[in-house]
Amino acid sequence: MNIEDIKKIKMVPDKPYVSTCDVKIYDEVNGEDRKRFAIKLEYSKYDIDELKKEGLGYEEIIVHYKDWIYSTIRIYLCYEWECDSGYDEVIKILEEAVKKQF
Repeated sequence: MNIEDIKKIKMVPDKPYVSTCDVKIYDEVNGEDRKRFAIKLEYSKYDIDELKKEGLGYEEIIVHYKDWIYSTIRIYLCYEWECDSGYDEVIKILEEAVKKQF
């Protein structure tokens, strides 16, 4: 894979709610941030219980969500991507929400 094939993005999460958090995705064009789209993380009790029924524990659920985030953004961008800022904040929101359900 060439370095040109990797898109640099920024993630900006909205204020998280009990069961969801909207995350805006930006890329850079001509030195300016451009909003591309938003994704919605859904981590309600029902969502987490369904993953638990599949035999996933806390760590596996976090990996599941990380994979979902990556593949969802990859589909919308049509590029492999790396996040310059905001990813850690999004994962922290997710980890705190899931941890409350264990």
